[in-house]
Amino acid sequence: PVYDPTPMRAYAIHNMLSVMPFGAYGELPEGHDEPVGLVEAVQKLAKHLNITPAQYEEIALDCLQATESFADSVSELESLPELNRSNLIKIVSSLREQLRL
Repeated sequence: PVYDPTPMRAYAIHNMLSVMPFGAYGELPEGHDEPVGLVEAVQKLAKHLNITPAQYEEIALDCLQATESFADSVSELESLPELNRSNLIKIVSSLREQLRL
């Protein structure tokens, strides 16, 4: 099979966290009113991968630290249209906020 990044053709209107599902992220479990959120999904994935809570916390903190200046870096990209810049900043800021411990 050939990888066809179809979502990338219209990337400005997509907000795809991952091309592969994990931890039931975004799914609506039977008997629940809300879909599985990011933190719950990542915690389920970590448990499935035998990642301890302490390791998970360290990984999450590393991710937050690595993306700390993302918004500033994207803001400086003059070749990227403003709509794309603001979308990227909004998406990553939201994900970072959800991962804060």
